[in-house]
Amino acid sequence: LSALRLFVEQDVTGRLAESGDEDAWTEMLRIATMSPDARKRWGRAARAAAVERFAWPNVARVFENAMLSARPAPRTSGEMAADSIATPRR
Repeated sequence: LSALRLFVEQDVTGRLAESGDEDAWTEMLRIATMSPDARKRWGRAARAAAVERFAWPNVARVFENAMLSARPAPRTSGEMAADSIATPRR
């Protein structure tokens, strides 16, 4: 259920019920089957959330930021000079 919470916002993009909670499942299914307006609202909100979160430009931006934050910071000219002094050449 925890992974689904990444995609389903309770009563915004759908409904969730705890595993094993038969009363909660029954209520969730009752609401879903008896309310076409709720289903339409959840569907529209879920699509908008998916487009916003998973559109290629957004995925690319998140990936690029992750890669940029993982690379080491550029070295200064002073650090490079210190390395050349401290490391004897053979």
